[in-house]
Amino acid sequence: MRFQPGNSGNPHGRPRGATSETTLKIRESFRMLFENLLPLVEQWVLTGAMKDPLRAAELVTRFAEFHIPRLQRIAIDLRQLPLEEILIEVARREQELGTQSAPAQLQ
Repeated sequence: MRFQPGNSGNPHGRPRGATSETTLKIRESFRMLFENLLPLVEQWVLTGAMKDPLRAAELVTRFAEFHIPRLQRIAIDLRQLPLEEILIEVARREQELGTQSAPAQLQ
């Protein structure tokens, strides 16, 4: 036996978020399939939109999930940041945008 039970040659395992080769191949196959079917899918969506626009929008959204990466949500507890830092960041972003929308008491 090469390794003791419970121990492998890779004790830390696959890095978190790493994609297996099989998954990559399956994704590529689906990508090629959808690229070939794109004219038909477009026609299906347009036809469906005439009957049920909401359903057509749902279909487009579902297809988009396979091609547009999702953004991760993060939670920021503003109570842990000093008010001065928050105000400085708001002012900086307003200056970048060229706006002054903050109430006068915050400036």
